[in-house]
Formats: sequence, C-alpha cells, structure tokens
Amino acid sequence: MSEKQVVGCRRCGRALSREVYPLPEMPQPELRAGGEGYDPTVPVGYVAVDPVGIGRDATGATVGTVGCLVTHIDDGLDLVPHEDAARHHGCCADDGLDGPNLRCPGCRSEIATLRDDCWSPQELRFEPDVAALMPLSKTWT
Repeated sequence: MSEKQVVGCRRCGRALSREVYPLPEMPQPELRAGGEGYDPTVPVGYVAVDPVGIGRDATGATVGTVGCLVTHIDDGLDLVPHEDAARHHGCCADDGLDGPNLRCPGCRSEIATLRDDCWSPQELRFEPDVAALMPLSKTWT
C-alpha cells in the first residue's frame, strides 16, 4: 500500500484533508440498497484521481474538472463554504454542478466541490490546479 499523504493547498500549503491512501483507480459511484441515493464514492481514508469529471451535459461537454482528487466527505478539514449562494444548488444539499463550493481555510482559494445532495454521488472533489497530494510534513494545519 502507498504511503499516506494529505490533500494540501498548492497556494498556501494548508492541509485540506485527513491523511489518505491513494487508490489505484477511481471507484464508480454505486446506488444505495433500495436505489435511493448513492453510497460514498471513495471510502474514508482514501483518495482517487477522477480521469473523466462529473459527467457530460446535453451537448456532450464535460461537466466538472477532469483530474480532481476525490475523497470521502468526512476526510475534508476545515473547508470554508463559498459565500456565493449560486454555488450551493441542490434538492437537499449541494449537487456540485455549479463549480467549487468550498474555499481553502488558509488563503480562501476556490479549492473543492462538495457533492452531498440526495441524488448525487457522495464525494469531496479537490480542484487539481490548486490542490495536490503531499506529505503531511510539507503542509500546515
């Protein structure tokens, strides 16, 4: 198994996740038993790189950022909700279709997208241009 790391902010060095182990590939979201809602895409304590983004729109264009680091929702640390209400659409929670809805607690960069709505996969998606896997020793909390 690979060495544990954290997701950290490329701009300020802040640790954004608990320690996580990299997965060799992105798991597919699975419907919960009974077909209502989704189980978490990535187990607690792990991270995966999403090679395809959230999906495709009606025109075939990619929705969401390709290459996001995806963790379990519970692995995020101290992330700050985005102040723009337009980033927080959804039926019961955040569907994640309106761009990053969380900011870095250190530098306030738009850092991640929480997807926790009743109909969406349950995941935390870190933007690859501002977040990266790094050893805990290279971050600050």
